[in-house]
Amino acid sequence: MNDISLSMKPGEPGNEVEKIKELFLPTREKMIQSMRYLGLGEVKIKHVCDLADLSLKIAGEVEKQTGIKSNKEILEAGALFHDIGLAKSYKDPELEPEVYPSHCVIGADIIRKLGLPERVARCAEVHEFGGGITRKEAEELRFPILPYKNSYAPQNLEEAIVTVADCFLFVEEVKERGWEGYDLWKNPESLKDLYYNYINDIYKKILEREITKEHPILDRLYNINKIFFKYVKPEFLK
Repeated sequence: MNDISLSMKPGEPGNEVEKIKELFLPTREKMIQSMRYLGLGEVKIKHVCDLADLSLKIAGEVEKQTGIKSNKEILEAGALFHDIGLAKSYKDPELEPEVYPSHCVIGADIIRKLGLPERVARCAEVHEFGGGITRKEAEELRFPILPYKNSYAPQNLEEAIVTVADCFLFVEEVKERGWEGYDLWKNPESLKDLYYNYINDIYKKILEREITKEHPILDRLYNINKIFFKYVKPEFLK
């Protein structure tokens, strides 16, 4: 698999210790309690619960259509904890969580320090850009460089589902704000426009320059999510 491809293969624990950690995953109720204790706000807690529900629905549809089974426990935990880094990054005036992936790296670090499985941490670590940004581009934009990774790219099915589900929820939130035209079923390529506005804003704020709509990042982000269009039903988001 190259550095910008998306794997439909379920992940596996990296070693015996990770296998044991996965046997002791807390319940959703306990995970939500820990988020509140760490300071994650109620709006974000609702978001991560919505994301967990959507991720499980997508996983069910993937299994129904392809027979490929994801690890539902890892998927749910990864979705619930994917934004835990915001509990810290929103409180730090030197960080810009809306245009900078600091909360992904911070969140993965928190998850590891809590002793949760590495596969849960990875869901948080890669979710923001869905495989669209390579290591070279991350260096250019002064993003945190993920150890031993060539890009912010999901490496397995669970990471991919969390990433894509977050994108679909983001599109729905944008539509609720009155931004018409972003309908991933009627007009899938509208996602490119949404990503252009988002990524272009990052380039303007960090490098003080704009990108064109032909920038390769946009096609990568679009193509990664396009793989899952057939597994996300409109009724999943109602």
